[in-house]
Amino acid sequence: MILTEINDAGTRLPELVRAAENGEDIVLARNGTPSVRLVAIPSFSSSRDLTPDPTLRPVLAAGYDPAEPLSMEEWPSCLQ
Repeated sequence: MILTEINDAGTRLPELVRAAENGEDIVLARNGTPSVRLVAIPSFSSSRDLTPDPTLRPVLAAGYDPAEPLSMEEWPSCLQ
């Protein structure tokens, strides 16, 4: 475990971040009293499948033109 004062952490931040990324427990103290723990975030796995799900594709009504404004009959009743 690395314990360092908050005031000193600013000048040592790159070193402390590297240590946290390597699994070291980093604790920042204020006036000798532990106050904050520096924790690494698990890295993003690039092996995740980011292909869009085709079942989530919106289906628009035939003849719908998104550039055309809605008529009063087409608005939901709660908004009229």
